This record gives sequence, C-alpha cells and structure tokens, in this order.
Amino acid sequence: MLLSVPPERTHWRDEELSLRHRQWGFNCPIADLDFLVVEYDQCIVMAIIEYKHQRAAPQTRSKPGYRAVLNLAERACLPFFSVRYSGAPDFEWFVVTGLNRLATNYFFKNPEHMNEMQYVEFLLRIRGRNHP
Repeated sequence: MLLSVPPERTHWRDEELSLRHRQWGFNCPIADLDFLVVEYDQCIVMAIIEYKHQRAAPQTRSKPGYRAVLNLAERACLPFFSVRYSGAPDFEWFVVTGLNRLATNYFFKNPEHMNEMQYVEFLLRIRGRNHP
C-alpha cells in the first residue's frame, strides 16, 4: 500500500513550495511546525522553542515533526520546549512544556503556566541571566 502525503492544512506558509515538496513523496518528509525559534545568548543557542498560538491544534511528542526536532535538540544537547500563548494584544499567559530530558530535568517536569513577566524571567533563566 502506497502511503499518501497529507494536503497542506493551514495555507499560512508559502503554499507553492509546500505543494511542490509534497510532490516529492512520502519518503521526503518535512516538519510541520508553527513558529520554531532558537533562543540564544551571545550567539550561543540556549534552547529550541516551538510557539503555538492558543487557537492552534494541540501537538504531542509523538508527531513526526516534533520527533525530528526532538532528535535535533538531543543531538545538540539543547532543551526543547513547546510554548502555547494567548496572543495579542496583551499576551496574558504562556504555558511552557518541556519536551526532552534537558528541558524537564533542568526546568520543570509538568507544563508551567506563566504570566508575561514570569515568561520573560524564564527566557532569562535559560540564558543563565537574572531579570534587571
């Protein structure tokens, strides 16, 4: 049985490239991530974070895209987090979930609910810095 490539879901990305890549077939997968960033300090990567808006579909560690980035984070010895946020205009809350051992051992094991100031303090903490 030949596996099919899922269609483009959101049309937020460059749809032409997404459609072309899907023509390359099932054995040429790409990660479907919303907003993947590297948090860094003095040009040194400190963590990988995928941001998810509150309206985005929930993701799990079992999704192939997450597993690929998890593999990257593990190989680079970096913590990997998923951060769901409330969005504009006030960004009232952030929920931070550690997705690999470095994230859960060093920071927290369960999802952490934060207000914006707490989240900024978390970002400074992963850099080994204190809030001014």
